[in-house]
Order: sequence, then structure tokens, then C-alpha cells
Amino acid sequence: MSRLKLVAEESAEPFFIRAKAGKAKKMETITNPDWLATIEWYRTTMSNGPKGSEGIDGLLSLVEHNRMHFSKMIASLIPVLNMLTSGELGELLSPNEDDMSDSRPIFDTSTIISGKHVLYVGLDSLSDSIVSSAIGSIVLADFASVAGMIYNSGNKPGRISMFVDEAAEVVNLPFIQILNKGRGAGFQVVMATQTLPDIVARLGDEARARQVVGNCNNLITLRIKDGDTQQFVVETFGQTYIKTVQQSMSSGVNSAENIINYSGNSGQSLTFGEHDLFPQHLLGHLPNFHYIASIAGGRVIKGRLPIITH
Repeated sequence: MSRLKLVAEESAEPFFIRAKAGKAKKMETITNPDWLATIEWYRTTMSNGPKGSEGIDGLLSLVEHNRMHFSKMIASLIPVLNMLTSGELGELLSPNEDDMSDSRPIFDTSTIISGKHVLYVGLDSLSDSIVSSAIGSIVLADFASVAGMIYNSGNKPGRISMFVDEAAEVVNLPFIQILNKGRGAGFQVVMATQTLPDIVARLGDEARARQVVGNCNNLITLRIKDGDTQQFVVETFGQTYIKTVQQSMSSGVNSAENIINYSGNSGQSLTFGEHDLFPQHLLGHLPNFHYIASIAGGRVIKGRLPIITH
């Protein structure tokens, strides 16, 4: 920005004269002729060339936007931004690098991955779901960006383990990208959630929700009460053939006066029918610590977590 300012000042007079004459584009939020002249100079000499800046272009598009329409667009966003940039959260998420009295180390997601650090984020969504959802979405989006950088560079730092509990609170489109393509960057994701409708409610689309769970290779489920989630799990397990044996027996007497006329017969038949590998209704009756798992490769496991006693 300082270079832009110096260059503008070297030939500022002609542009300032034109701005005062009303030839520079007037904007609703900027009325200073000097500023208008600088913007006009940037538009005509640098914006479309290799020296242009996407950041400056983005800022100019914001200030040129209709103020009333823009305020309506961000009306729901401003309270969340205020929460994230004020108080303790402001100092935590946006630290001042020039504050010499603050000895806390400053990390970003790229530094965490390259340094093989452990990042634990407790969002406390039970107390404040709006702020926790916003922070979680920001963190996931940042990790998705870093995953793209790693994938494009080809310099993998090794396995990167990501654990997302109560995923329905923070799941977003960047998280779907991590599930879909993150393995190419070394990401290994473990996602835990309650039901499929929770993800549908978060994303607003059942297709998106199925895209989230469909990108998971392994499925481990405990007791499930929701019918839609049960149906999805049963579809994942697939079907099998069950053998059914039917037996029949009959007897009779042709004449009540002569026992010699007694007759009897017995029969047996074998049929095969296609049924769910695990009955759907039993998913709602699993005891505590019992689970059903579908492992990548088609292996299905029914197990119980060990209970450790003293």
C-alpha cells in the first residue's frame, strides 16, 4: 500500500484535477476527490495488469457495493464477527504480533502441521452454539486450505490425524473436501456424530449429508434410535442369503374300524431368501458398549468394547 501511495503522489496532480472535475467514478462510501483519483489511477494502470492485487480489488468491490444492500447481506454476520474479534476471543484468534509484552507463541494451521504439534480445540457448543460453530467452521476451512497446499506441493509431512467430535455442529463444505480428497495430503479423519438428520439440519440438504457420511471408509455404530440413520447403516451393511428349513408331518386313519388303514407322511423343504445382514430394528436395542462395524474391504464386525474394572 505504501508503494501505491508513493507512485500515486509522483503523478498525483493530473488525477486530482480530473477528480475535482468529476471525471473519476463517484462512490457512495468515498467522496474525497484525492481518494477517488487514486482509485481511478489504480483501475486504469494496475488493476488489469500483473501488478494488480486481488486483495485491493476485493476491498474496492466492497466499498463500491450499495451500502444498504451490503448491510442487509451481512446483517446476520456482524454479531458473530463482533463475538470473534472482541474480548478474550479477539486476543486469542487475532493476536497482535507487535505486542512485545505478549509472550505467547503464535501458530497457524500450517505451522501446526509442519511442526507436528497437537491442536486441541474445545468449542463448548453446549454453552454457545453460534460462536462454537463459527470457530469450528473457520478451523476446518483453514485445514482444508493447508491440505490443498500440501497436495499441490507433493511434500507430505506424514500422517495427519484429525478427530472431529459432534461433527454436526461444525460440518461445512471445506470439511467435505477434506473427507473427499484429504487422504492425498496425508489426512486421516475420525468423525463422530449422533444421527444423519443432525447433518441434514446443519447443511440443509440430504444429498450433502449423505456425501459426508458416504466419504467415510469405515463405519462404527453404537445404539441408534433414529429410523433414517438405522436405514442408512443397514444399507451400508448390505444383505445376505438366509437358509430356511420347513418341516411338515401328517397322519390319518382311513377307517376308524380297521387300524390297518392308518397312514402318515412327513416332508422337509429348504429355501433361500435375501435379508438384511443385520436387522434394522436391532440397532435400537444394542446394549451399552456393543457396536456394529463395517470396515473397508467389506468386513462386518459385531463386537463389544471391553469394560475395565479395578
